[in-house]
Amino acid sequence: MLGTTYILTDSTNAKSRRYYITADVSLEGEAATHGLSAWIEVDDVGNGGNFAIDAQSGESEFVAWVDEFNPNDPTDTLRQYVPVNAVLQIGAAPVSGGIETVNFQFTLNQLEDGEPVPGDINCSGNFTVTIRP
Repeated sequence: MLGTTYILTDSTNAKSRRYYITADVSLEGEAATHGLSAWIEVDDVGNGGNFAIDAQSGESEFVAWVDEFNPNDPTDTLRQYVPVNAVLQIGAAPVSGGIETVNFQFTLNQLEDGEPVPGDINCSGNFTVTIRP
C-alpha cells in the first residue's frame, strides 16, 4: 500500500468515514505495476463491527469503488470496479482519537457502461488510519 487516509463525510457525525486507499500491484510477467485507488464509505462506524454488501438480498451497509490503472493493456488502461459481495470489519477508534483498523474482503465486478458485469475478482486487505479528534 502506498497510502491510506480518511475524511468525515458528515461534519455533524464524528463516526462518519470515507477511507481512501492507494496501492501498486505487480503481476508476474508484466513490465509495469498496476495502480489501484479505492474509496470505502460508511455512514456511521459506531463502535466498530462488521458491515456488508450482499448481492442476494440487495442490502448494502457501505459503498465502495475501485479504480485500476493498467499501463500493460493499451486498449483498456483504466478499469473501474464495484463490490457485489463484501465484508468490512472496522475496529473503530474512540471519538477522542486513536488508531482505527479496517479489514476488507470484496468480490468485485468490473463496470462497463456504468453497469457491473459478471466476472468476479476477489480482493482483500487491511489498513489502519489515525483518527484525530
